[in-house]
Amino acid sequence: MGVARRVTQLVGKRISMSDFARIRVGDWIVTPALNLLERGEQSIRVEPRAMDVLAYLARRPGRVVSVDELMAAVWQGVVVGDHSVYLAISQLRQALDDPAAGKRYIETIRKRGYRLTVPVVPLETASESSATPGGVAGDEASQDTPALPGGPRPPSSRLFVAAWLGGALAIALGAGAAALVGLRGGSGATMPEGPPIVAVLPCENLSPDPDDAFFAAGIHDEIVQRLQQLSGLRPIARNAILQYAERRLSTRQLAAELDAAAVVECTVRYAGENVLVTATLIDPITDTPLWSQPYDGDRSDVSQLFAMQADIAVNIAKALNAELLPVEQRRIHRPRTDSMEAYQHFLQLLEEYRNFRPPQELFQYVNRAIEADPDFAFAYVARGVLHMVAANSSAILRATVPDADPELLDAERQLELAHEAVGRALELDPNLGFAYTILGTISLSAGDIETARQSFERAVELSPGDPFTLRNSALFHLTQNRFPEAIDLMERTRQLDPTAAEPMAYAIAGQFDLAREIARREQSSLSPLPHLTLGLLEATIFDNPETAEEELRLAEQLAKDNQVFFHVTTELELVYAYGRLGLKDDARRVYDEVLAALPDEGALTPMARLRAHLAFGEIDQAYELALEMADNPPPPTSRHLLLFSLNTFEDPVLERPEFVQLRRKFRYRE
Repeated sequence: MGVARRVTQLVGKRISMSDFARIRVGDWIVTPALNLLERGEQSIRVEPRAMDVLAYLARRPGRVVSVDELMAAVWQGVVVGDHSVYLAISQLRQALDDPAAGKRYIETIRKRGYRLTVPVVPLETASESSATPGGVAGDEASQDTPALPGGPRPPSSRLFVAAWLGGALAIALGAGAAALVGLRGGSGATMPEGPPIVAVLPCENLSPDPDDAFFAAGIHDEIVQRLQQLSGLRPIARNAILQYAERRLSTRQLAAELDAAAVVECTVRYAGENVLVTATLIDPITDTPLWSQPYDGDRSDVSQLFAMQADIAVNIAKALNAELLPVEQRRIHRPRTDSMEAYQHFLQLLEEYRNFRPPQELFQYVNRAIEADPDFAFAYVARGVLHMVAANSSAILRATVPDADPELLDAERQLELAHEAVGRALELDPNLGFAYTILGTISLSAGDIETARQSFERAVELSPGDPFTLRNSALFHLTQNRFPEAIDLMERTRQLDPTAAEPMAYAIAGQFDLAREIARREQSSLSPLPHLTLGLLEATIFDNPETAEEELRLAEQLAKDNQVFFHVTTELELVYAYGRLGLKDDARRVYDEVLAALPDEGALTPMARLRAHLAFGEIDQAYELALEMADNPPPPTSRHLLLFSLNTFEDPVLERPEFVQLRRKFRYRE
């Protein structure tokens, strides 16, 4: 089946379910005009195009409908590729399916199309129903190109910067990572018991000047980060809560989906030099305030702002009867900086990251913040993050960004600068948990396992509610083959930030069913990675070649739709995945496309070349390359290294005695 084609005229009339105001599809009540699915107390809104696809299938229950027919009926002559249909089907499956019960609503018929497998019953015609709220009819509501969860489709440069930063700056600085929709509800996994969970909604900007919105976002970031330092509470991460906020759930629905004991709302209003912040803690069961307080301060006095944010965190903890240790209370009251100028530059850094500015431009904001306050510890950590990611991305940057700063391409120098920056941060503030997280990551990259272990332990101790710290600590334990500890930390991460769930990490730990489930829940994102992981799992562990091929081709299309960074890194994984599926011609084609985007094959890591040889069935070449690498193994942070050394996807070639012996040399232990 071709992945990209031009659709002209196959079916003339657009099909919708506008004749029916409500229909029952299996266990779900569907209201097409509202793009709404309901089952009991659960309600989900899907994208308009996805609803149109469901409507078209619902008019033909049990009948196989081809991709061509769906594109012609739903997109009506708009130039799209097969992946648009694949993405709509993935969104519907994410919403409708019940994996725990083994119930799937839409079946893939290989080489033919899709069919709805459940009964469809009209419940109410349009003429019988009342007017649609807002006056939007079903067909009218579906005319616009859908915005996928997480906002409008981002331009390619945005995804490049997000990939370049690797999510580190995003989560750690409260900037929000790639828009994944790994919702926790119905996961079937047992989340660890612990302190109460609190969901802090984004602060509403009530200021006359909309440009002040980044101050409101900064205050929200600070409240969440202070709560993350309290062992008696577990705040939901900022980038996760943003996605829930966009769904406009009721307080009760939001709390139920996140298992939250309470929800925090806040407003921010700037007028001249005055700032008014009002925070309210809400009981989701009664929908009544547990605590509420307005704060009036001087906008030019940064110490007042920090004191205000710390007081909000303390009062939330007290209202929920959470344990509040004296050392934690002192820590969260410590201001980040005494300079409003430095703090403004820092907030601009976060804002520019949210706007996906090129990586080189981000350094200027960190540097300005440090110039304004040479003792701004957190700014040094941010500088260390940028240097660390530059070191890890130097090979790709060299190959794909012609005008990149030459200093950014020197990986060894960038790691030195990262270590210096984080060292300076810890000199200024020895209790800065995130600094230990970055130090642990740098140490792991350098093969200093003991320093990495101590750093991650200290980071978790200081920031028990920070999902970035928990996730990186989990990855450290994966490299040490300590899977129970890794899984515990990944589950804690997933509870605080469902969007940070990494299905590949669960697969490395041998949790294949959970990895598959999480990948399915992330299918509606614009990232190719969940589709790639799911394709590998279906091809190798679950033996579903049809589903595997569909997911891999969608991952390839999404990678190509985005910037070259995602294109190169994802397609290198696709080379191996296609090879495992027996599609060696596709593996070779993708590999040739990758090489065409690079100066030469030397720009690829040895492990990437080794996996390509495996994909092509070139066993002798793969063995020779592995033999060369064994004397100087890559850093233990390499995911490819873990996949190879553990043989995560059960490659029979890697179980040959000569490969088993070599793989043992790549295992890292304390």
